[in-house]
Parts: sequence; C-alpha cells; structure tokens
Amino acid sequence: MKRKSTTLRDETESEIEFQSLFVTNYHLEDNDGEPVCFSVLPFKWSASKASKVDDTKKGLKIFLHGSADNGLQTIFMEVTAWKFDLTGMKPEVSLLSKDKRWIKLQKPRKSFQKTVKTALTTLYFLRCAKKNPRISVDSFWSNMCKDKDLRYFSGF
Repeated sequence: MKRKSTTLRDETESEIEFQSLFVTNYHLEDNDGEPVCFSVLPFKWSASKASKVDDTKKGLKIFLHGSADNGLQTIFMEVTAWKFDLTGMKPEVSLLSKDKRWIKLQKPRKSFQKTVKTALTTLYFLRCAKKNPRISVDSFWSNMCKDKDLRYFSGF
C-alpha cells in the first residue's frame, strides 16, 4: 500500500483553509466612506487560481470593517471580490481580501442591515428554491420570519 506523503506546502495550504476569518458586526464602505453592499464588487465564480476576478470597476475601492474572534479583533481591510455558497444550512457570503484570503461574513452591523437586505434576502431565497423548487412566496416569508437570525430581513 502506498502512503501519501505530506509536504510542508500541503500542511500550509490546509492550515490556511482551516483558519478562515469569520467577521461579524460588519459594514462595507467605498473610497468616499459611503456604505455599499458587497454586490457592487466583482463576483468570483470559481475558487480555482486560474479564475480571475473581473476588475471592470477600476478605481473603486471597497473596505470591510468588522469584528473577528468574538469581538477581540477589529477588522479593516480592502476587499476585491465576493462569492456565495448555498450548500450549508444558510447561505454563506465570503469576500476576497486584497491579500487573497477569503473572509466569511456573518451578521451585519445593525445600521448596515438595510444596505445588504436585498442581496442577502435574494441569497436566502435562492437557497430555499434550490432545496424546494416549488416553495410559495408566502411559505418562504413565513420560514424566514421564524428564523431569529433572518427575522430582520423579512418584509419590505
């Protein structure tokens, strides 16, 4: 039986993957300090290195502000792209930092919820529709209102 040899490079890559940064109480702002939704950033379709981020909005700089490590660490960094994952219990949005690390977004800052409401509600709907393609609008809103983490997005 052949054993797979583990190199330092393999360990480093898996360590980086394991040490994902989770940011809560976040908000995003542009060069002028105005709040913006992550959806203004280019979308990254693939996680492969061959996939390039479409940098069509030259000059646009978006900065992430938030907290990590249960509020022990303050985050302020430039982000360049975003992606989402619908496979978990809830949709997961990640931002790509300028230093090429993915940052997973959790609950937004209360004052920022209105800014990201439409994008996050759309992602939650896509996840529900993927799970149950025949879901009614009423059923979707009812389920969303029952979830305490999503309640603040329900209703327009």
